[in-house]
Amino acid sequence: MTTPPLELLPRDLAAYRAGNTGIPYVHRFDSGQPGPHVLVNALTHGNEFCGMVAATHLLDRGVRPKVGTLTVSFANVAAYETFDAQRPFESRQLVHNLNRVWSAELLDGSDDSPELRRARELRPVVAAADHILDLHSTSQDVEPFWVYPAYSRNAEVALAIGQPSVHLVMPNGLGSGVPVIQHGRHGIADSDAGVAVVAECGQHFRQATARVAVNVSRWISGALRTRRPARGPRTQAAAAPLRTAADVRGRHAAVPLRAARDRLRDLRRGRADRDRWRQGTPRTGRLHHPHADARADRRPRGHVPARAI
Repeated sequence: MTTPPLELLPRDLAAYRAGNTGIPYVHRFDSGQPGPHVLVNALTHGNEFCGMVAATHLLDRGVRPKVGTLTVSFANVAAYETFDAQRPFESRQLVHNLNRVWSAELLDGSDDSPELRRARELRPVVAAADHILDLHSTSQDVEPFWVYPAYSRNAEVALAIGQPSVHLVMPNGLGSGVPVIQHGRHGIADSDAGVAVVAECGQHFRQATARVAVNVSRWISGALRTRRPARGPRTQAAAAPLRTAADVRGRHAAVPLRAARDRLRDLRRGRADRDRWRQGTPRTGRLHHPHADARADRRPRGHVPARAI
């Protein structure tokens, strides 16, 4: 693979190691007021630096929740610290893909690797979160997109935020291991879990990718009321049509934006009445690349690689 321009490089994370939870690189802030627990997770893959930028942005600027709890974590720092600019794609993982090992079978099993040890360490962090934002990037230069299981609770919030406008919906899950966003109750369609989504923010080493990650982390924490909502997603959502994988295929309608925002209001208040939303859930028949239809208004640059998430 051709080495791309390295606009974005790692920084020393030693200052963040201690955290405040007893688990290295995990920082938790409780407002003291009732509200959702939002986890912003970075560096599930060691060379996906945009999440690192977003996480350090939240920590360096002293972002604190107005209600509920905000947790910020750096996941695979061990892989991150092996980064070599001459081989920039090789620090994705050490042994296991940390975004495939979140099944009870693997976490409770006897296999061992740096990633499995870290997943076991982070297991209570992920399990405690009501809502999960897992920040990622891609090897190819593509348009940013959401990835999530085809549960209405995920689509409603992603649609209400508005950006990214491309949604990669997984009707049957990832299909090659269990990712962070499908661990435990977050992997069950009818559970009481909250939102669990991946934001693929762009190409690994672009400054623009880091900006997307920072914005998404601010928007989702604001939308779920851990802090004052940012104005960005409302403005951009009004300016551009919202697209799901189903929209690109032209086969199903998306949840209307107003309805999505009404549902987001219910999530904020903790009233999980999902039954009335089943008829409006975006549907796809299979895992679908968001740029598959030539009729799409904006075409991603490159392609979405199979190992993107």
